[in-house]
Amino acid sequence: ATSVFTTGTAQTYTAPANSQWVKVTVVGPGGNGGAANNQRATGGGGGAVVIKWLAINSGQTLIYTVGTASGTASTVSSGTLTITTISAGSGANGAGTAYAASVTAGAAGGTATGGDVNITGGRGGASYGSSTTVLTNFSGIGGSATGFGTGGTAVGCVATVVGIGFGAGGGGAHGSNTGANGTGGIIIFEAY
Repeated sequence: ATSVFTTGTAQTYTAPANSQWVKVTVVGPGGNGGAANNQRATGGGGGAVVIKWLAINSGQTLIYTVGTASGTASTVSSGTLTITTISAGSGANGAGTAYAASVTAGAAGGTATGGDVNITGGRGGASYGSSTTVLTNFSGIGGSATGFGTGGTAVGCVATVVGIGFGAGGGGAHGSNTGANGTGGIIIFEAY
């Protein structure tokens, strides 16, 4: 019995009949790609991934919130089953940098806590340049959420691209383009 949620704030999951265990997979949303007028920008960080196995009985409940936008975490917390809160954080948003001969590190990935497996989200791609001219500067790709989402691309002066899947960071903008938004999180309950 598998239940998949891509939205929901403070909603209740109820273990189905004959349940003894539930595998909980929690993915945080990706950060937005950076943007600033006449600048290059870093990619948004990928969302964290948390996996937790819990002993659970039929009818017991857990409370879940799916992070659907940058800056919110995906979480699973106690309902009638008391647990340590499981949290998959959002990737950080990318940032703009003036055109220059330099490298700017990409946005950090989200943090993961409370699981048997805790995977930090992938760092967004760096922005870099070799001089102060537009065509010698490049923006960064979005960070990935391991196994669930691939960050959006950002190459030279082309428009940025939204990531694929869940928890993917958005690509950083360049020039007058708009940074891509990160993709939302997901929570999966697999009861056995």
